[in-house]
Amino acid sequence: MILNVSGRTDIIGFYSEWFFKRLKAGFVDVRNPFNPQFVSRYSLKKEDVDILVITTKNPLPLLSHLDMLSDYTCLFQITLTPYGKDLEPRVPDKNQIISAISHLAGAFGPEHIWLRFDPILLNERYTTEEHAKALEYILDKLAPDISRVIISFVDEYKNTLAHHIHALSESEMHSVGKALGQIGAKYHMPIQTCSETVDLSPYGIFPGLCVDPVYLAKLAGHPLAYEPNQQKRPCACADWRDIGAYNSCLHFCRYCYANFDEKKIRSNYASHDPESTMLIGHLEETDIVREYVPKNRQLSLF
Repeated sequence: MILNVSGRTDIIGFYSEWFFKRLKAGFVDVRNPFNPQFVSRYSLKKEDVDILVITTKNPLPLLSHLDMLSDYTCLFQITLTPYGKDLEPRVPDKNQIISAISHLAGAFGPEHIWLRFDPILLNERYTTEEHAKALEYILDKLAPDISRVIISFVDEYKNTLAHHIHALSESEMHSVGKALGQIGAKYHMPIQTCSETVDLSPYGIFPGLCVDPVYLAKLAGHPLAYEPNQQKRPCACADWRDIGAYNSCLHFCRYCYANFDEKKIRSNYASHDPESTMLIGHLEETDIVREYVPKNRQLSLF
């Protein structure tokens, strides 16, 4: 089983105490975001988890809990962008993040660290040149500590349009791809796109998977027990289980698709209990709990 921690919210950045309590307890409950009465229960026992894909903009809280992750195979996907407080109001200082990434690489190895340099957007402040300058600064410090860079381009959602952030044209994507490809080549760093149709291969940037079953199997040292992609994602990533909740991330990033309602975010955060089995709120008597059994066996209802 592959667990995503988390594409819906920054669990490490804001809910790390809860996450490590759930690891210790050995299971986690996740409310279905579309059918809230249904709750999935996932085992967090090391024998049931093939990979923890840990996605965060703030890896700093991990550093004091590395011993609790030592029995798991982890892939850390750390987001690091050129943006300031105008677009990422509560993301920590980027040099602190760089230092934390180096620390993680020393503990787990560079093959366990991927850098997410995304989503890429353009405006008067954040130009193609600024993106290239930022990536070169990052790779100058981190190239020995990471194994690849993932890029993607911003999509237009209600949240992005509300903040006057628009999708790039294809020519703009090529301009960015050419500039970043040159930086990647300079540092011998593989750069891949994620869920993009634009062809940047002339610049040494190729399509890739953020949950790559072949890479993860090598990382784990054994074949992965995961179900085929059943969620109709527009990619060939291995199917994963996300233990987070939408509209619960307090980074308040202006480009985020998963966290777009600041009033709801604050309400959800106020409903968080580090002792709860689920990230937001508590298990209710009327909930229907389904235990997810790994290794492609069916869900059992109890």
